[in-house]
Amino acid sequence: MEEKNNKEVTLDLREIFVLLFDRKWLIICVSVLGLVLAFGYTKLCIPYQYTASVSMYVKNATNKSAVDIVNSSDMTAAQDLARTCIAILQEDVVFDEIGKKLVENYSKEELMPYFAIEEIGNDYSILTESIAGKIAYTTVNETELIRAMTTCGDPVIAADMCNYISEIAPNILVRVVGAGAVEAVGEAKIPKFYSSPNAGRNSALGFILGFILAAVFVIIRYIFDNTIKSGDDAVDRFNLPLIGEIPFYEFDSQSGKTGSNKMLDRFKNKNKNIVSDKTRQTMLDVNVPFAVQEAYNTMRNNMMFALSTEKKNVFVVSSPLPGEGKSTSTSNLCIAIGETSAKVLLVDADLRKPVQHKMFELTNKQGLSTVLAGMCSFEKAVHKGVHQNLDILTSGPVPPNPSQMLASESMTEFINRAREIYDYVVIDTSPINVVSDSLVIARQTAGLILVTRQDVTTYDQVEKAISGTDMFDVNLLGIVVNSVASSGGKYGRYGKYGYKYGYKYGYKYSYDEGNSGKTKENK
Repeated sequence: MEEKNNKEVTLDLREIFVLLFDRKWLIICVSVLGLVLAFGYTKLCIPYQYTASVSMYVKNATNKSAVDIVNSSDMTAAQDLARTCIAILQEDVVFDEIGKKLVENYSKEELMPYFAIEEIGNDYSILTESIAGKIAYTTVNETELIRAMTTCGDPVIAADMCNYISEIAPNILVRVVGAGAVEAVGEAKIPKFYSSPNAGRNSALGFILGFILAAVFVIIRYIFDNTIKSGDDAVDRFNLPLIGEIPFYEFDSQSGKTGSNKMLDRFKNKNKNIVSDKTRQTMLDVNVPFAVQEAYNTMRNNMMFALSTEKKNVFVVSSPLPGEGKSTSTSNLCIAIGETSAKVLLVDADLRKPVQHKMFELTNKQGLSTVLAGMCSFEKAVHKGVHQNLDILTSGPVPPNPSQMLASESMTEFINRAREIYDYVVIDTSPINVVSDSLVIARQTAGLILVTRQDVTTYDQVEKAISGTDMFDVNLLGIVVNSVASSGGKYGRYGKYGYKYGYKYGYKYSYDEGNSGKTKENK
């Protein structure tokens, strides 16, 4: 068992694509959310920046006239000169001169939103680093033409900074480099439109980031998900016969119609065990999809094969934990058995939270508990002819000592008598991993069918249940997987039906035997 639990998880590209497609709406929603957040952050939180530019032509004293032939060495010299000029224009002395002109032409209040101000007594200056970060230089097509670009939150200041550069650069470059002349090609114009932030680009990046995060989350969650994915998955893990896979579908208790397999429905019901009793529907409901009925017929046939080698015709249905659909599976399995002309008895032996009388709308004043207590006879307590060849013995009033009652000699006598009357006796019991009631009963029968729920029941829970059957020497007939709507199994990932197993197991009392005296039936 340990080797199977440590089974290496591998994913091929096809499986990854199928997995992502199955969660496409989650990925799309997260991607769109990333786009919206990026767009909102760009518009509301990032200040607008305006970029102005001015071009300057640097002419060497040895430059040829326009009619002279310019060879490759002349071009190389011109490019080197332009790069040298750019390096000089990035020196602090240039930034200091620009800062002085800004201080001369603008007030402190006008400059503070865009530059770092340094107080010097009653005067102030702009830090060199603050100016340097707003200026960039580049050559135009690898020529002697230099373009200066300034970026600022104020478009007027951005344009003025460019013009200051065109005023300062000639003197510095002629003096340091020895250039023949430096001339500005026009003046910088005040930009009418902001250059950044780029809302479209940031929104696209937000969308891509959201897509990546959602996809990674889906893949990682799948890799570390320890729940049963399909019947084939359960067979591979535990080497148990697969009795059945039951599709997922939503039943609208208000309209009485079945719904499609929607992601939101799966998400809302995946980890909820408390659901209205009206959502538990048997095959007798006309709205149950044909595919679900066929799934129970297949389950019935597999169960009959499993019992063909057993001498007893009595078996128990249980699950590792509440909320996995064992009672719904039990009722529908019994209906399917009855339709084969075999006489079947459904016994609700969950004396802690019975539901079979609610599913079939039967009275529960008398039942298994009153029969075992000797308060009434089996003939008086059983509901005969509930459906074709189907009789039902409900639980009866919830007793204060369910474990003792189910382990009593009266229960053994009841099982022996029932097997003589009926072709099949199916016993619905409490979850294995919560109390041992089902194991105590199952050791007197042909065995136990373990009901699980896709994407809810974990491998650890199944292993614990199997360990319990081994400890009590119970024959484990096979496993049933409920709520199949994902990949795996014969129903496929994208069927138009599913089956909702919202099994309400909301006990108002403790399973602890020490508190059994405080039990009360939840009506």
